[in-house]
Amino acid sequence: LAVIGVLCVVLLIMGNVLVYIFNPTINRAGDYGKYGINFVTKLDSADNLKEIIQYKNGNNSLVLLGSNKEILSNFAKEYGEVLTDNITIGDIDNVKDVLVADSVLFVEEYGVTRYKNFEETLQVVQNLNKKVLGIATYKL
Repeated sequence: LAVIGVLCVVLLIMGNVLVYIFNPTINRAGDYGKYGINFVTKLDSADNLKEIIQYKNGNNSLVLLGSNKEILSNFAKEYGEVLTDNITIGDIDNVKDVLVADSVLFVEEYGVTRYKNFEETLQVVQNLNKKVLGIATYKL
């Protein structure tokens, strides 16, 4: 039984390593640079976020998207009250949310956002010829 237990632990560790190798997460701001996104801001306070969005976007319409719906839901709970009328929280599965906006701001989280999911979401936005404002991210 001890040998079987040790083998199960080894298999579990190997499985986790393989999952991480073949489905890695984004862990730093520089990882977004390869997609041509140079504006990455850390979500630290609602007032700072509001000022940054107004500075970068002006009065244009903006949709907030995320590659992980749970992260976007947490963002809506924390920062939803500071969003102005021209800023909406969208769903990438509903293309209409993206079409009505002039630009897009991604909301992601270091260590949670997977490259594959982010690339799929970014591809949809690029297919619709929308301007990517940047990334607002939670810390690791």
